[in-house]
Parts: sequence; structure tokens; C-alpha cells
Amino acid sequence: MISVQEDSSRIYDPIELPTSIDTFSHIQNLIPLSSQGNKSYPTIALDTLIAEPYHHWADSDGDAKASGELRVKWENYKNIDITQQVKDNPNNVLAPCEAPYKLTLSLTDVLLSTKYGNPNKNYFNGTSHSYYIKPKIDEPLVCYVQPNLNNGSGRHAGPKEQWDPDNGFKVQSLSDASKNFPTTVANNLYFKLMLAGMTAKKMIAINGNTVKPVSGTGITLLLTAENNELDGNIVRVTLKEPTKDSRNKAFKPSTFELYDDTAKKLIYQFKIDRWFIVKLGDTGQDYNNAVSFCNSLSSSSQRYSVPAAQDYTNANGNYWYQGVPGQENVYQRRISYINNSRWIGGLFSEWGIIYDYQ
Repeated sequence: MISVQEDSSRIYDPIELPTSIDTFSHIQNLIPLSSQGNKSYPTIALDTLIAEPYHHWADSDGDAKASGELRVKWENYKNIDITQQVKDNPNNVLAPCEAPYKLTLSLTDVLLSTKYGNPNKNYFNGTSHSYYIKPKIDEPLVCYVQPNLNNGSGRHAGPKEQWDPDNGFKVQSLSDASKNFPTTVANNLYFKLMLAGMTAKKMIAINGNTVKPVSGTGITLLLTAENNELDGNIVRVTLKEPTKDSRNKAFKPSTFELYDDTAKKLIYQFKIDRWFIVKLGDTGQDYNNAVSFCNSLSSSSQRYSVPAAQDYTNANGNYWYQGVPGQENVYQRRISYINNSRWIGGLFSEWGIIYDYQ
């Protein structure tokens, strides 16, 4: 039992529940669940609380009355109200990737009265208090890998096993880096690692601010705490170099690994197979100019070429059917893959609206 006076929980320092308390129904407060007989959940009248079977206030004469009510509100880490979900499914397990949960108890103005008491009335002003709660996490994990979410819902939404329109890509494999996002990148594109059981500060301390590939050459990762919140659970991963102005424009497909401890226990990995070099602010060029630009980037050991449609999108259109089978003429947010030695998907289908990264 943690009283309001004792509670010091905050969004970055929530109460960690013991392993035995892992469902919403295990978390007891003054407002009984529907499954516990409270038909008015998420509220309860104070008159009900002082009567059978609760008896939360005793009066020796048995003539106590109370006006006012208590209300409970549940929210996940994105401040989305999930009270109805808790009401409908109280035995759901608290999810690490939805934490910290915010549990707010609110009390209206209250009048307590008895017929024979002296004084026979007491007034209390309404108030509220919020607890921050998270389930116990045995091992840190990556919840989501989030590029920009624009053009990520409706017709653009990828398969549920890969893409969540509200959160981004899901981890696909910790044994095959090529299965994870991203596979296709350009300088200064970034994504957010949404962590559970690990702070941004710890992730950066273990992996360093700059991460080099375990195989391949030419690119590095820059790790920073999102919004400089080191105690938060979001790490921004920015991909760096080469650009048109880089002295060394060499790139070889590169695999990156990120760890959750100094023993190098893997928490996420991905492989970059295609690297774009962008000519910023120069639009409306014809194909020959594009070829000339790509040739200017190339060397005897490194060849750059004009991207094909499949390097940008996984859509299908008029006279073009090299995208995801059955996909209409809009790209779908999914991880690029190779089929019959040919890439399906690319820059837009993985990263969404590119100018949003500026």
C-alpha cells in the first residue's frame, strides 16, 4: 500500500511493481473494478464505499452519510486514456512497452454527515493524485523503431507484424540483421529507439555516442537522448556520411549492433544495403544531369548510380508492377526485401516523407 503522502513516483521514476503484480486487477485502489461488483466503474459514490461490503468509514451510530464520488483514470505512456480497456479486460497483463502507466485518482467535493455527531458535518474540497507505475522488466528490450510516422496509416500502413501506425517498426529478428529496419538510408536520416527497461543514458554509456559498424564501411551512427532527456527511454539514432561533399565517399553494406550491457548482449541490429547521396536544393534536373551527378561521386572503387523506382517505393502503378504484390499506387510502410535478386521497397516505403527529417 502506497498512500498519496508516501508516493513520490514520477514519469521517469515510476513505481516498479513486483513480479506477482502483473495485471490491472492486481493493482488495488479504493475504486473496485466491474469484476469486483462495481457497476459504475471507473467511478464509485462515497455513500457506496461506506456501506456494505466496503466499510471504508465507520460510524458507531451507523447513521453516516457521504456525498461525492471517486474516479479512476488509466493512461499509457503516450497519455492515451485506456480506462475503458482496463474496465473491459482487467486481467490484461501490464505491457512494458506501454509503461509507465499513469493512474489518477480524483475526488469531488465531499460532505460527510451523521445525525448525532458533534460536529455532525465535515466538508472536504475535491482533489486528485497521479501514480506512475511500470511492470517489472527482467531484460531491457526495444519496443519500436520509429522513423517519421507521416504517411504511415490507412493505405500506407504496412503489415501488422512489421508496422504499427502509432509507433513505427517492430523488431523482426535478433539473429538476422537484414530483417530489421532500416535497410536503405541517406545522411542525417534518423529514427527513434523506443526502449523498455533501459534509459537513454545507459544505452549511450554502453554503446557510445558514435557507433561504428561491425562489418562494412563508410557510415556511422550518432546516438543522442531524444529531447536531451537522458532519464527517458527514447534514443535518437542518426545515420552519418557520406555526402556529396565528403572527401571519402566509400560505402560498403554495413551491419550495426547495439547492446544493453557491457558484455555486449544484443538489443538491436540492422544492416544498411543501400546508401543515397542527395543533391540538396536542386530539383527539376533531367535524367542526363542526374547521371552526370552520380558519375561525379563515383571512383574506381565505388560506383554510384541513378536510383530506380524500386529503390524508392514498393508501390505498383501503370505499367509498373515491381512493388509488393497486390499493393496499389501508394507505398506501404514495410521493411525492404530481396525477391529474385531484386529489391522490393526503398527510401520512401521505409522512411516516409523525407523532407520531414530536415
